[in-house]
Amino acid sequence: MTNSPLSQQQCQQLYDTIHNNGVICYPTEAVWGLGCHPRSALAFERILSLKQRPKEKGVILIAATLEQITPYAKIPDEIRTDVLSVWQDFTTCILPKTDDCPDYLCGQYGTIAVRLTNYPLLKKLCWATDTALISTSANLNGLSVVEDLTSAKQLFGIGVDYYLDAPLGGAIKPSRIIDFTKRPAIVVRK
Repeated sequence: MTNSPLSQQQCQQLYDTIHNNGVICYPTEAVWGLGCHPRSALAFERILSLKQRPKEKGVILIAATLEQITPYAKIPDEIRTDVLSVWQDFTTCILPKTDDCPDYLCGQYGTIAVRLTNYPLLKKLCWATDTALISTSANLNGLSVVEDLTSAKQLFGIGVDYYLDAPLGGAIKPSRIIDFTKRPAIVVRK
């Protein structure tokens, strides 16, 4: 297994894959994930097909910077401090979507789930691809997430364009989720 940071060659391959409607499999903070460019409806549909996942569920976006999130999510002034504060931890925030955010990212909800990652590998991945990324667990809908890269390759095969061989981030469970569209905000997943 390689260590982060990503090599220049990996960065270029990831950039090219993401910007050409590609699907990647990569380690997140806690589990293996599938991802693509948030504005690639074609790649998004491929992920749904690979996972056998209904589009009504929506997905999470991960990003390295606030600037990568703002094209998709609004952070109203009255909650900005609270949102920025919880992003110091391993937390996904449900926020109002921007007018320009593709509806398919939101599923049936009309809101968008976003996480500003602190995992150095994911930060580098988002910087290398110059975008936020769709982040959904690498599994078939309703089943356990794959445990390693070999299992991911066996499950998804050539349906994934790039497999990133790197370590998971060390978290023992998925991120906490807080819905900031509610007043007061509510914890959806601890």
